[in-house]
Amino acid sequence: MDRYYYISNNTEDLSVIKTELHAAGIESAQLHVCSPEDGPAEAAAAARELPEVSSFAKRNLMQSGLFGAAAGLAAALILLLMTHWMGWAKTPAGWTPFALFAVIICGFLMWEAGLHGIQTPNQEFSQFKDATSQGRLIFFIDIKHNQQQLLENITAKHSELEYAGTGRATPSWLIWSQSYLKKMVKALP
Repeated sequence: MDRYYYISNNTEDLSVIKTELHAAGIESAQLHVCSPEDGPAEAAAAARELPEVSSFAKRNLMQSGLFGAAAGLAAALILLLMTHWMGWAKTPAGWTPFALFAVIICGFLMWEAGLHGIQTPNQEFSQFKDATSQGRLIFFIDIKHNQQQLLENITAKHSELEYAGTGRATPSWLIWSQSYLKKMVKALP
């Protein structure tokens, strides 16, 4: 899958594009709108029921959290290896305090990295900093390779939509699971 980025000021036009893409078989989980936080563009996107990017996705939380988890696991492993090599576990307490301390170190480093990540903007959207600071909307679509011509045909009809590049898309299995979950929730009483 590929991700195509577009920039626009017109929420009405984006709503029409969303409708056309849905009619062509592209699901809601493949469409996203990133707007400046707490601005009129965000309110306009919400009013038009455009699929807004969550506030967590606008932050670098996931990448930082994964980095913190890797650093925490490495630190915990080093502690446990030192405990083994130095013979510290040969006390009456055994491995328990060292294993507990390793878990605490791992959790602490992951928590600290997450706190750092929630304060920094997502690197994926940093290329659009100028556009979002002007109150413009970033519309991006995750499409399969066989849907590329369909996307080009629909976007060509909208002159206010400015092509802004491509990127790495959300994995197709995740998009499928989001769509399936949404359908399942709608089917529940």
